Amino acid sequence: MAVLLWGSPADPSLVLMRRSMHVHNYKGHIAFPGGSRELEDASLEATAVRETVEELGVGPEDVDLWGELDTVATVDGLPVTPYLGRLRTDAQLHPDPAEVGSILTIGVKELIDPSAERDETRLVDGNLISRTSYSYNGNVVWGATARILAQLIPLARGVLQETTSPVD
Repeated sequence: MAVLLWGSPADPSLVLMRRSMHVHNYKGHIAFPGGSRELEDASLEATAVRETVEELGVGPEDVDLWGELDTVATVDGLPVTPYLGRLRTDAQLHPDPAEVGSILTIGVKELIDPSAERDETRLVDGNLISRTSYSYNGNVVWGATARILAQLIPLARGVLQETTSPVD
């Protein structure tokens, strides 16, 4: 899975997508680009790049991955290994309509606003599950994607505080 910053380095956004209703799993869910490892993938990082290229319709040269974040599990127990990186600012997105319903971007400054975080309970396979979620522009990010965001938010807040604090 690729967790990609995009846009101005001074005011970046994260690239997410609403999965199409044509995919096998997680129809309509908000997620980062990503999917299952295939035989030709040399690593999970290679999987993240390949899936980003396929889903967002960008070139592999548009994707620059920096490193691995902590693996999280989906609600049904599948492990997801996210890679943090950047999408070239001038990248042109041509999402695959079979996999992507829409592209969503959220400014990092919006994401770290404490009012974006909330607890949400959902019925999953007959069980009520409460999780931290993030809301913006009428969209709710829940599940594994929200747990990945939970890794990033404290880092982003720290960086933002460092860049906006007065120098002694």
